[in-house]
Amino acid sequence: MRPNELFLASEPRGEDKVLTAAQKLAGPAWQTQGYQSELDFMRSDPLGGAGWRILVWVSIAVAILAGGLGYGTYLLSSTDDGHQESGVLRSAGFTGSQLGWLLAIEHLAVAVVGLGVGTWTGLQMSALMASSVAVTADGQPIVPPVVTVTDWQTLTPFYIALVVVVAGALWILRRPGAERRNQSRFG
Repeated sequence: MRPNELFLASEPRGEDKVLTAAQKLAGPAWQTQGYQSELDFMRSDPLGGAGWRILVWVSIAVAILAGGLGYGTYLLSSTDDGHQESGVLRSAGFTGSQLGWLLAIEHLAVAVVGLGVGTWTGLQMSALMASSVAVTADGQPIVPPVVTVTDWQTLTPFYIALVVVVAGALWILRRPGAERRNQSRFG
């Protein structure tokens, strides 16, 4: 068997120099192509790219829905116990603003841990799923290896939406007058 492909790595800004040098070494019988040109070609395919783009947005919508439902469930389950805790802390001498800060820290900790663990899990699942399909028929890894890329620009609005949900929940729970209504309602 004779090799018919050669893969070279370069610095991100030096790809053109590497391609030019490789073409000079290879001669006119060989063709050199950059990684970026291949990606641009794949992205320009309207049928191939459209399905993946839609899948990305559907998965983000499902993640927002799951995150919202999970946080809503957390809010509902913590409401009943929160009134008893609030009463115990009030009798221990906590002021309303101290209880508000305690509530804010609790909810922010839940949000940060949830986003952190969820992001880490998503990155690990992406690597696992890509590695499971990036093999040849006889089980060898494909060449070049699959590179998974996370589009943080697309995910940033998702993270912002979740932060807004947490901030909104804190505002609803700690808005002026909410404490008096809760005290009169629960004794």
